[in-house]
Amino acid sequence: MHFVHMRPVSPRVPLELAARLPHLRELDCPWLWERLPLAFSSQALRIFSRPWEGPWRDARVEFGRGVRQLMPSLPSSLIKARLWFWRLNPYGGDADQAVHMPDLVGASPSSPSEFEGKDPVSLGLRDLGSCLAELNIRALITPDLFRSSSWPHMRHLRVEFHPCAPDGRWYFSGPRGEDPYPTGYAVTREEHYPPGSEDVEETHALMSREEDEFEGDDEMCLERRPDMFRILPIAERIDPLLLAFVSSLRRQDTPSLQDAEMFTWLQWRPSKDRAEEYEGSDEVPPSEDEDRTVMFRWGVRYDAPDGDGKGKVTWQVGEDWRPGEEVIRAFEELVGGDGEDMEWEAFEFVGEREMEADIFD
Repeated sequence: MHFVHMRPVSPRVPLELAARLPHLRELDCPWLWERLPLAFSSQALRIFSRPWEGPWRDARVEFGRGVRQLMPSLPSSLIKARLWFWRLNPYGGDADQAVHMPDLVGASPSSPSEFEGKDPVSLGLRDLGSCLAELNIRALITPDLFRSSSWPHMRHLRVEFHPCAPDGRWYFSGPRGEDPYPTGYAVTREEHYPPGSEDVEETHALMSREEDEFEGDDEMCLERRPDMFRILPIAERIDPLLLAFVSSLRRQDTPSLQDAEMFTWLQWRPSKDRAEEYEGSDEVPPSEDEDRTVMFRWGVRYDAPDGDGKGKVTWQVGEDWRPGEEVIRAFEELVGGDGEDMEWEAFEFVGEREMEADIFD
């Protein structure tokens, strides 16, 4: 909860700084201050920790606009960037994947048509990639990240995408197709910006009443009601993302590419009611403790050919799911074969993610 009392820094700021460092080679941003809602049991804490949707959308616009305005001023020496927009919990998140998510792509008062209905962060990252040799991303993205891209210097591309797209639509559903809100809700000036002091006082009063239900502040902060159940790809949403990714890897667009991967981490820790629905089912990951999160990596990796050899595609999407024929065909064309250079790996279910270094090697 410490972040509640901090003023976030605009994701444009690192770009402003980079433009003023003429010999900068690496830009390392392990957290660009995006936060997603936490499933606190306390209603007051849900309000206090709320990532207000209006400023959230505005910050994404600032990043996309910043890239457009500052690209000519970025040093030619800059070849490597890590841009992680949200922070990672190695034990999984405490999210409620059944709640309605905001549409952060819809036009805002400050940019009614500037990005023509496309995600400003995805567009900004795409443009940045045109001058980099190595790009490491963790962000909410759309296929716009890869469309019409030309990355002549790119050697290593790593994209971790969030299971939810920035327009509020999820790339994954529950095992039986559960997708409570197929589209995100519109962000408005009236409802989605921080309130005045009167509303804050009401929330403090609510918190005082709720404190009687908990034994101390620590218990109140630790008590969560997560509902993480989205582990099945929604074909009509994930296939366009996969197709855009593979289309960006063509040799004429990325002649220097050595490897590229796009992945996400899926989590299974359903609500109590949902857990009862799936009790004994083989549709869900094996779990010995209902209070622990089961996680697994979902994604695809491409290794470019060495010399005159063929490239290789490695899928980790589970045994029972395959992308559409158009996606498969595009990856086959990428490696110049009929599928013999594509591998399909099984999921590895874990209770904790390996943490990556806080700084570049």
